[in-house]
Amino acid sequence: MDKATLAEEIAALEARLAQMRAGVASAPSAAPPGDGQVIPRRDSTRARMSFMQEQLWFLDQLSPGHSTYNLSVFLRLTGDLDLGALERAVSAVTARHETLRTTFTVEYGQPWQIVHPPTPVRLPIHDITVAVGEHPQESLRRALERQANEAFRLDRDRPFRFRLYRVAADEHVFGLTAHHICFDGASASVLLTEVSELYGMARAGAELSLPSLPIQYGDLAEWQQQRLADGALERDITYWAEKLANPTTLELPTDRPRPDLPSFRGDRLSYTIPADVLEGMRALSRRVNATLFATLVAGMTATLSRWSATPDVIIGTANGNRQRPEFQSLVGCLINMLVLRNDVSDDPTLEELIRRSMVTVAEGWDHQAAPFEKIIERIGLPRDPSRNPMFQIAMDLQSSTAFTWTFQDLVVEWISVAQPTARFDLAINTYDSVDGLQFRVEFATDLFDRSRVHRLMSHLELVLRAA
Repeated sequence: MDKATLAEEIAALEARLAQMRAGVASAPSAAPPGDGQVIPRRDSTRARMSFMQEQLWFLDQLSPGHSTYNLSVFLRLTGDLDLGALERAVSAVTARHETLRTTFTVEYGQPWQIVHPPTPVRLPIHDITVAVGEHPQESLRRALERQANEAFRLDRDRPFRFRLYRVAADEHVFGLTAHHICFDGASASVLLTEVSELYGMARAGAELSLPSLPIQYGDLAEWQQQRLADGALERDITYWAEKLANPTTLELPTDRPRPDLPSFRGDRLSYTIPADVLEGMRALSRRVNATLFATLVAGMTATLSRWSATPDVIIGTANGNRQRPEFQSLVGCLINMLVLRNDVSDDPTLEELIRRSMVTVAEGWDHQAAPFEKIIERIGLPRDPSRNPMFQIAMDLQSSTAFTWTFQDLVVEWISVAQPTARFDLAINTYDSVDGLQFRVEFATDLFDRSRVHRLMSHLELVLRAA
């Protein structure tokens, strides 16, 4: 498919999605308007899609069969694993969270998530010990990579896969792969904590019971759509439409021309800024009354401006969107993308740029309710199939890389598995640790060689050392 044909398909899909939204907006409300309370919907077997689900469904329609939006967790469990108890725990979690048993469809021109009844989960065991002609750990690596990169059919497949790998009599790997349309980083913590608690109950022969959930993810999706229909999001959408009007496309130097259609192939690079530089950043942040994240955004803004020779720099960041208590225990895709735009045309000092970044971040949080896709619609930004709309660089900051999950009397180790995909030109995940700032950079290999990405991160370090 060439670029012109794909552009036509995008336009057709957008028109179709607009018609769908018009249809569902006139449908009876599952959660009546009021003070913003999320109310359980009447029909628990289906729900409209949330804003983020609409966006991910749209992307899947454009490019089905890709694993770009797969998220995986693999845990090595060493000790006496009780398979029956683990299956009962996973079955209980699947019954508890409707997102674990949801498929997606279009009926009469409207998109829906369809919730299926809970059924017992049987964990298929892949026995690595019988591998022939290959070292067991190499066989395991290949098996985990296959699981992580196996695509979902959203209209047919449940968006979660649980698998168990036997490496030795006392060593197993528990694998979970999910499509982003029903999962995010915070969901992993919720799900693993609940599986651990339920596993302990099952091993003890106790009733498997957790505090009931006040709402399900489908209730949140209906609440979002109703707030949009009621005009409750208009103030926030208007703010962003004004803030992001006439955006500049960031053009970084690349090692290859940008293809008309991205392959979504990617690679990973790790980079660490030492602890002494991090302490300098903290001191400067305190001096200008800013957060460490605002200082990091300022440093990246200065770096990208120099590399692209443009004063208008736009960076995306993910907002977890779990401030409300009833959202915190949900498994689902709750994140929303916030857009951070800074102007450096007057050549500000780093301190001044940090102050500006702090204002940008604070205002973004104040208006975080506006869904990214609705902002793009309001601005009327034309779709370019070769790049992500509005921004091509994403960045976040997390407090630690430490993994502290426990699983009864088993020794638990997190296993990192290669997933050679890239959703953006650059996605920079940053971790605040005792060793300094640790960066895990996902980059599009359509555009960049590893050496260029390393030089970019070195430039960022030089900027931050000036703090």
